[in-house]
Amino acid sequence: MLWVLDVAPSITPFNYWRSVVVGLVIESVVKLFVVWELFDRLVGQEPAKARLGKRLILCAGAILALLAAIAWTHAYIGPFAIMWYAQVIEQTIYMVEAGLLLFIFLFAAYFHLAWERRSFGIALGLSISACVGLAVFAISANGIKIQRYYLMDFFNMSVYHGCVVMWWYYLLSSSANPSTENSQRLTSAAALRSASVPRPVGRLVPTHLPASAS
Repeated sequence: MLWVLDVAPSITPFNYWRSVVVGLVIESVVKLFVVWELFDRLVGQEPAKARLGKRLILCAGAILALLAAIAWTHAYIGPFAIMWYAQVIEQTIYMVEAGLLLFIFLFAAYFHLAWERRSFGIALGLSISACVGLAVFAISANGIKIQRYYLMDFFNMSVYHGCVVMWWYYLLSSSANPSTENSQRLTSAAALRSASVPRPVGRLVPTHLPASAS
């Protein structure tokens, strides 16, 4: 859709970037919903940990939003401001997304929670994409000049499409034999619980940039 707006002669640069901003707002809502759903599936079988975890992840989200707001105030806003605002919004989305996903992985590791194969694949892909996207847009949103900026953009999109392939792999391989997945999950959960019992002995883009931005 953005590519069509980019090449359409009737679309002005301002209208293009306004469409980008609207798309980013929608994208942020969808990503927050997906992250929340992943966490809900992770703690769904543990009511006590679910209550604690949901309070903690809301606190983590508030802290991340505050940090993103601080980063926003220090961002570089150059000529043609709407383009820079779009990049700052992108940086904000990736910052909050990466932080929430890191919290989920740490929470799962600390409480020895077993992942569903499908949920793990989605969370892993989102984490890789968010970390790379955060690095790329933190550079561009702060006005750091880089020679051959388009190579960084290509790298970001390559990583994203690699994550899409990863999601397809986990989704298709998980749906191939759901009974085996459930059995493995129950076995893993039982093993993790038994391992935690104490024992007597011993004991894991915007691509529409003007030429001056490169």
